[in-house]
Amino acid sequence: MEARVVIEELLEERNREQLLLQEAEGKYPEWNKMSDEHLVAAIYLLSDEERKLIYQHVFEERTFKEMSRLNGLSEDRCKGIYYYAIKKIRKMMGGRR
Repeated sequence: MEARVVIEELLEERNREQLLLQEAEGKYPEWNKMSDEHLVAAIYLLSDEERKLIYQHVFEERTFKEMSRLNGLSEDRCKGIYYYAIKKIRKMMGGRR
């Protein structure tokens, strides 16, 4: 059982590294692999910068401090763009503002 956990962790780390390498080349996973069509449509309507920050925070689980360094933006600017994008998604999906 313990070996299985280690193997799964290694595979997850390998997948994460591959995603990071692809991101460095400007290639992001296909958003349409997500299950909610309305959410996918809302994400497609965001700017490239908004999508990138959402991807980094949600899928890569990066902190705003890490995102700040990666994108050459202040931490507050990253937070502002991210939360504004979330607000836009909610509005597009008919949720709270």
